[in-house]
Amino acid sequence: MSIGEKIQKIAGNTQDAKAPFKGVYARLISVSPITFRIDMKLDVKKKFIIFPKGMNFTIEDIGKKYLFLKDYGGQQYFFMYEVEEE
Repeated sequence: MSIGEKIQKIAGNTQDAKAPFKGVYARLISVSPITFRIDMKLDVKKKFIIFPKGMNFTIEDIGKKYLFLKDYGGQQYFFMYEVEEE
């Protein structure tokens, strides 16, 4: 690996470290099992989501929009809050 390639790799890693999370919107599509649809194409189940203690959803919550933080690798989602519809 050349010096230039090493510098590019280091710069890329530094850039990644600046933004370890990305905000994403999702809609609740099922409460049993708890499932959210992100970007109208990816269904994420409860085991990949970190919720605040005591967080519960009911049938009335289906279709509501929520904000999550997605970790850089896309392996975990952190529940933030319900988003007010416009």
